[in-house]
Amino acid sequence: MQRVGILDESEEGAFQRLATNLARSFDAPVVLVTAAHEGQLWEAQCGLSDDSLSFVNQAQDSYFLTRIVSSEGILVISDTAEDPLYASESFFRERGIRFYAGTPLKSHDGMVMGSLCVLDTRPRQIT
Repeated sequence: MQRVGILDESEEGAFQRLATNLARSFDAPVVLVTAAHEGQLWEAQCGLSDDSLSFVNQAQDSYFLTRIVSSEGILVISDTAEDPLYASESFFRERGIRFYAGTPLKSHDGMVMGSLCVLDTRPRQIT
């Protein structure tokens, strides 16, 4: 992460603009841009309170966090309440999250450097 400059302060505004633009484009209340660096690190987010971010930072073993990093492509869960793997995920249940779409952010050589996630409080489909 440090080698490619992802953690530079100057990039923070670009990540925040990305999160805000994605929230607007997908008409979604929550967007997360994370970096896989010594645990979960939020580069930018739109729509979550500070206590929600603290919860996720402490829940490193949370299934949805580890699954997206190991994913080869976009992971879409149209309705988290109906999905047997995610229905019991406390982060989703406690915040009323019903939709999740995420993709790993990779370097040019394929190393996973983080993730980009769009969440909604209603079940939905994307194309």
